[in-house]
Amino acid sequence: RYSIGGIAGRVQHGSIIRTYSTGVVGYDDNKSRGGLIGSSYNATISTSFWDINSSGVATSAGGTGAVGKTTAGMMDPSTFLAAGWDFNASGGTWKMTAGQTYPRLAWENTPTTLPYDLNSTTPLQVLENQPVGTVVGQFTAKHLDVPSELIFKLVGKGGANQKREHDNDFFSMDKNGTLRTAVILDYEANSSLTINAEVHDGKKLGNNFRKIFTVQVVNVVEDFDGDGIEDAHDPDNDNDGFSNAEEITYGSNPWDAKSIANASPTDLTLSNHTMLENQPPGSIVGQLIGSDPDAESTLDYSRVLGPGAQHNSYFVIDQNRTLRTTQSLDYESDDHNLSVRIRVRDEHNASLVKVFTIALLDINDTVVPLTTDLNQTKPPVDGNGTTPPDHNQSIAPLAPIVQTGSFSTDGNGTYQFEGKILSDEYANILEAGIWIKPADSNDSQLLPADLNGTGDIIRVSTNSLTGGKTYLYRAYALTTMGESLGSIRRIEVSDKNNTLHWWSSIASARTDEWITNSWMGDLLPYANQWAYHRQLGWIYMSPDSNQGYWIWRQQNGWLWTDSSTWPFLWAHQSANWLYLLPINRNALFYDYATGSLR
Repeated sequence: RYSIGGIAGRVQHGSIIRTYSTGVVGYDDNKSRGGLIGSSYNATISTSFWDINSSGVATSAGGTGAVGKTTAGMMDPSTFLAAGWDFNASGGTWKMTAGQTYPRLAWENTPTTLPYDLNSTTPLQVLENQPVGTVVGQFTAKHLDVPSELIFKLVGKGGANQKREHDNDFFSMDKNGTLRTAVILDYEANSSLTINAEVHDGKKLGNNFRKIFTVQVVNVVEDFDGDGIEDAHDPDNDNDGFSNAEEITYGSNPWDAKSIANASPTDLTLSNHTMLENQPPGSIVGQLIGSDPDAESTLDYSRVLGPGAQHNSYFVIDQNRTLRTTQSLDYESDDHNLSVRIRVRDEHNASLVKVFTIALLDINDTVVPLTTDLNQTKPPVDGNGTTPPDHNQSIAPLAPIVQTGSFSTDGNGTYQFEGKILSDEYANILEAGIWIKPADSNDSQLLPADLNGTGDIIRVSTNSLTGGKTYLYRAYALTTMGESLGSIRRIEVSDKNNTLHWWSSIASARTDEWITNSWMGDLLPYANQWAYHRQLGWIYMSPDSNQGYWIWRQQNGWLWTDSSTWPFLWAHQSANWLYLLPINRNALFYDYATGSLR
């Protein structure tokens, strides 16, 4: 009887190891037919394969050592690598081109293919001011040839004295694809750089693939005075009360709180603005109070000539800053409104001048004894026919005090603003609500509130705000005494299509630059993706494509979280979870990797 097989018909007392067949196996009427061998007797068959599709046979003798694969499986290098076939680049037995050839002996020719899919394993980002040689990222690529040796490098023009097409000279690349810094990078000088990377198979000139990449230089927050404002945006870096511009102009050091500029006095007030007539010379009008931001300034006060000084001679300032009269004043003969011009000056001759108006009050000069009704049938009257004041009469209403409150949103484009009337017992409230306008125009609108049953809480809603715009708003109240206004606050509506609003997955808007009461808590985001978080401190945040964030924190490295995960954060360094404890102080985590707090 005869046997037929792809590599041998019958194997007896022998071995077949690491071989394969792809040919057609013809018909055999005694059915001793197999894809690899037809029959075997006392033989060893191991790590060998045949092509089920090309042979037309789905079975083979030889036991588990003979394995049938589809044509696709036979052209997949992993089939043979998993079976221990020798595809070593140096001195190996086999080679092949994935998806194109079956295994070939190392000396045979295979089709020419190029490397492809050149990419970095992580976003190419590096903190500024890091030492030369800092790792920026790792490049990888693919090649159909097995075995293959991929070599990576930077290509293209570059250099400080050349016409630069790319910024390759800022970096170096190891042959294995590790990208490193070649200089100390400065965010303020270069926030992003481009490189041209190449992968080569090391076999033939031109067997390469090139691609341009962008490297982001990440700003390192420097907060010299620890006030939560980055030095690059802080108008007062040493927090001494003087702006950097003022100190530079004055010649002091804006980085030294003890080296301060001299600021002019900022305010001058008089404790009283009325004076009764017929008082003796030297009578007290009021106390002068000057304000100066310099902590140890020495202020002096004097009358000065100029507009508003027409009644200066009526007054004098003593050594205790007290404004006194120089003569007795008469309502009937002197002006009723007396103007005095006063200067407050510091020891460096920086000064502020203000004009005060003193109201001279009349006293009835003719005093007539009261006529008393002994029967007490009517109120007593004086000689002018006037009656004493009625102590039960109503007091003139006062304007209310109005406070501008916060805002909230339902996440679907409706925004609710709040305010409060702090004091209204002496006024009739005609209308109250919220005044709002875009910051870049004068197109304001009033949103009246319904105060019924609100306990003086002003609450209005609107859905007319536009994403990406900044608005100003304040509470108001109209009364019989006029209009009262709260302080102006600022709201910035997020725009998910604006890269400056990278924080839009955290909040739909922010007030006075801050995001408050969000799923991530309170934070102050900046356009450069740094943020100051009330618990975490300074963090760098990089949004992913699923409304989550990669967060870099100096103490923890890279962390990841989103609205459904917070306050749990995935730590890249330990490949485990951290839990941020809800405490109102510096960040404290429970580390699931170590089972401890840190």
